[in-house]
Amino acid sequence: MRQKQSELQDDELIAVILRAAARAEEYLAGKSLEEFLTDPQLQDALGACMLVMGQAAREVTEMLRNWTSHVPWIQLDELADWRLYGYRDERRTRQLWEFIQHWLPMIRASLQSSWSPAHLRL
Repeated sequence: MRQKQSELQDDELIAVILRAAARAEEYLAGKSLEEFLTDPQLQDALGACMLVMGQAAREVTEMLRNWTSHVPWIQLDELADWRLYGYRDERRTRQLWEFIQHWLPMIRASLQSSWSPAHLRL
């Protein structure tokens, strides 16, 4: 059983993840893999987003994880460690690129629908 370390509720944590994910996608908009690999400032900006997302993902309750079992929570958790273990490592930086390009849009859509289910929207 996970113990919550923050005072934020699951809906607030999802909002944190969604905001950081949106920023990450904005930073990469129109960028190529080569630009990403050679731009330390862009990597720093994305590293900050990944840290925020990973830390928030670590704080969500088991109940939310079970309810949204289609969300790759383990991979989201690991994002917080990217700056420690993947930073400036080209192979891991490429993996981060793939994650942001391919998985992040799906995760955002899943969390957005969980955070604001259709039956609750006006």
